[in-house]
Amino acid sequence: MMVFKFFKRFVIFFSLIVCVGLASFGQNFVASKDTIKHHVYHLASEELKGRATGSEGQKMAAKYISNAFESYGLSKLPNNSYYQYYYLSKKPQEIHTIKNNDNRIFWPWDFYFAGSNNHTDTIKSSLLFCGYGTEKEIENIEIEGKTIAFIAHCPKQAFEKIKQIRKTYGNKNFVILFPEKNKDVEKAWSVDYELSYYSLPKDFDRYYMSRIEEEWANPSVEDSLRIYYCFQNVMEKVFGISDEQLEQIAKDNLKTGSLILDTFPHYDLTLISDYDKSIEKTKVENVGGIIYGKDTTQTIVITAHYDHIGEVEGNINYGADDNASGVSAVLEAARQLSQYFSNEKKPCRNILFLTFSGEEIGLFGSQAYVQDPIFSLDETVLNINIDMVGRWDERHTEDRDFVYLLTLGENSKDYFKLGKKQMRNARYFKVSNKPGPKEMLIFKYGSDHYSFYKKGVPIALFFTGLHEDYHTPNDVPEKINYSNLTNITNLLSKFVYQISMDTVNYPLRKNQQDQ
Repeated sequence: MMVFKFFKRFVIFFSLIVCVGLASFGQNFVASKDTIKHHVYHLASEELKGRATGSEGQKMAAKYISNAFESYGLSKLPNNSYYQYYYLSKKPQEIHTIKNNDNRIFWPWDFYFAGSNNHTDTIKSSLLFCGYGTEKEIENIEIEGKTIAFIAHCPKQAFEKIKQIRKTYGNKNFVILFPEKNKDVEKAWSVDYELSYYSLPKDFDRYYMSRIEEEWANPSVEDSLRIYYCFQNVMEKVFGISDEQLEQIAKDNLKTGSLILDTFPHYDLTLISDYDKSIEKTKVENVGGIIYGKDTTQTIVITAHYDHIGEVEGNINYGADDNASGVSAVLEAARQLSQYFSNEKKPCRNILFLTFSGEEIGLFGSQAYVQDPIFSLDETVLNINIDMVGRWDERHTEDRDFVYLLTLGENSKDYFKLGKKQMRNARYFKVSNKPGPKEMLIFKYGSDHYSFYKKGVPIALFFTGLHEDYHTPNDVPEKINYSNLTNITNLLSKFVYQISMDTVNYPLRKNQQDQ
């Protein structure tokens, strides 16, 4: 009994210490609404032009965040910088267009393009429909110098006919029609499509190695060929009839001794091609700062993406809610916690504040981090991600003082309960884990916490839902709910503080403890 009483007293004493610490923290440090507002207005300003990854505005945002971390006294990353650099690779998107009057058919949406030139050019030509492209079908048609369209069921078969026509008549431009979807063309198209958008170097190299190297997809430069392997019915804009109807004409033509095609109308085309075989590499940066703990092997990672979608058709997408709001909460929480902790008063474990670029174009910043983490993912206790916490969804048009705290992974229920408990004294403010279906889809796949979750790290997302201004130029600082954003920032700071100090209730994952 004496042992039990001693243990019970120790637990009570320890709990009182933690509670007193939290009470002191909560009383002495309150998030500054004005500071949060300043961050949002700067990050979502016209000067930063929507912070598209790789743009000057994104670089300016990175500098602003690094200056803030430095001014708050956060330690630099192990590379003696506030930047974690990574690279994105892509093939510059080539331009290939078929124009007929007001009709435009273009890569990448309408065809797979296989060309062997290495310069930009524009050619005016007449389009002839030549059935199946056999010698019998074209022998009575004047085809020299024309663009030849014919039906095929296999790109390899089509290319053999192309080579024969090129050798005999000298034609260089071909439109291939597939009445049915062809898996080889679809695969070749999908690889080139992936390569034309940013990806991390490892993924880019994997895509590049999977390119189809067969001659039909990569004709030799000496042949100077321009081949448009069209998807189903895209040439209906020019011919005015479907691929199926064209094939019926080709069949009827063969039955009548190849007389129909001779009278088939010609169509004027302009073929525009801008070739670019180079590989573009862009250096971008995540921005982070550290509060080191007594145990420097264990880490909590607090994240928010600072990029947005930039300018679209001349209109700036300011991204005030997405995600200047989340970055502002992270910066203010970093200020509060850095001010609270000192050399004499450290958290029990590291606190890494990390803002990502590349989120809007594929979670690239967080993927780059988990591929090359600053602190071991095995010893990362939790990733807390903050994304879109400045507005409200349609379910909260009346009660706008709320946040969704969504958790997954080991101890996820305990993390949610902790977040709900931290704001128990705040009037009206609610912490919920029951978002709508659209918000739940975003939670599962739509932000940087997903990169951590795939690696087995428990995650917590702070989020206030979607709204009609999402990814539009109307997502502006004037529409942010700053009072609620301040409440959320206070919750974030207390949440991080508790987990940084409590290694008993919020330990490393069991499989890591057992190692």
